[in-house]
Amino acid sequence: MLPPLCSLLLALGLGLAGALNPNDPNTCSFWESFTTTTKESHSRPFSLLPSEPCDRPWESPHSCPQPTVVYRPVYRQVVRTEHRKRLRCCVGFYESRGTCVPLCVQECVHGHCVAPDRCQCAQGWRGGDCSSACAPGMWGPQCDKPCHCGNSSSCDPKSGACFCPSGLQPPRCLQPCPSGQYGPACQLPCQCHGAPCDPRTGACFCPPGRMGPSCEMSCLPGTVGFCSSTYPCHNGGVYQASQDSCSCPPGWMGTICSLPCPEGFHGPNCSQECHCHNGGLCDRFTGQCRCAPGYTGDRCREECPVGRFGQDCAETCDCAQGARCFPANGACLCEHGFTGDRCTERLCPDGLYGLSCQEPCTCDPEHSLRRCELALWTYLRPPRNTKQV
Repeated sequence: MLPPLCSLLLALGLGLAGALNPNDPNTCSFWESFTTTTKESHSRPFSLLPSEPCDRPWESPHSCPQPTVVYRPVYRQVVRTEHRKRLRCCVGFYESRGTCVPLCVQECVHGHCVAPDRCQCAQGWRGGDCSSACAPGMWGPQCDKPCHCGNSSSCDPKSGACFCPSGLQPPRCLQPCPSGQYGPACQLPCQCHGAPCDPRTGACFCPPGRMGPSCEMSCLPGTVGFCSSTYPCHNGGVYQASQDSCSCPPGWMGTICSLPCPEGFHGPNCSQECHCHNGGLCDRFTGQCRCAPGYTGDRCREECPVGRFGQDCAETCDCAQGARCFPANGACLCEHGFTGDRCTERLCPDGLYGLSCQEPCTCDPEHSLRRCELALWTYLRPPRNTKQV
């Protein structure tokens, strides 16, 4: 069996080698640079001597026939840097039979990989890699260590770390959330206009004289003590009497719609999975992806076009001719033989180029600069009062 790092590198290599389907939702695009050599014509000036001799040059220089500058086509070899769009599997996926499938760096021993680095374990197996047969409440290589987690909370079968349910404080799940907080890891503030809330669900405990899901309403005139109960749904949820729970609008979940969608989910009751690639974040209400700098597209599958970078690819690169910029932050990716912030500084002596400055320039020194750069040429200006032949 290959080590995880070797498997990862092999998978990434395969992702570039196969013929991928651009409609595969887990296929991403990037721009690849390559060089082309073409023959290009241009006009070169030549001095054409007069056909008649000068009989009386002593009289006046202007009395003799003058040379004529004419232009004739000549050819030169031009090396240009071009770019083409290529496909590869998105980060966290690898190519298998022309399809990009999820990659789990740790093998799912008794299960299968359902998302990047997420295993679905077969019945009776637990742990991130589905390799532990420990019963709930036990952990360790021999499953002989009891979980030290309060309120009957479970623990990781390999490390013993407690999995605290909503409403209990990590790391040992011994105490309920502090007053004014609720939810997973007690990270959410109560939305009860100053009244306390249930540490697990966030349901408000309204004081006398107040009512409503968030204690936002006053009791009817004449009411003594606590008001009659109202539907508990928060954030626009609709109470379903048959299920004694709320149907939540997009972005919310839980029995009273008080829990925001966890990362990676969106929609009503947080029932829909997000599909944003390359570090893009999903809006929990709409499911729309907000791409990380350097990427674009509805699922952030496309690298910024050549010459653009940044958030939403809104910035323009500022690199010397022939150099690309890094799509995330605009840093210039210099061609071989150049360095500097804008790739304007030569690493090689005049007449040489390449990664180790071992390649000789092939530019004609008479009709180009006395150094070689990709697709850079010096054009000769035609003098005035000349003609083309």
